[in-house]
Amino acid sequence: RVMSYIKSGKQEGATVEIGGARHGQEGYFIQPTIFTNVKPEMKIVKEEIFGPVGVVFRMEDQLRKTFGGYRQSGIGHDLGEYALNTYTQVKAVHVNIGQML
Repeated sequence: RVMSYIKSGKQEGATVEIGGARHGQEGYFIQPTIFTNVKPEMKIVKEEIFGPVGVVFRMEDQLRKTFGGYRQSGIGHDLGEYALNTYTQVKAVHVNIGQML
């Protein structure tokens, strides 16, 4: 399945900078693979690949650098400074400390 993503990336015109093949003759091992010259509409950018495959591309402007990115899992996005705004809500809190003295 991961090899089908690598094949798709090559067919859509992405450049394989490193890897892109099986590792060894036995088993299901794949070399770590990095693609460059990718476009946002490519399958390897839109879909989450559960394997050693990554994509590197430039953003045209700051507005395209969103918090969520392109991947569906969002792993790693919640550890940044901007994530605090997503998880923060202003609330009123009432604390009952018992009887008055």
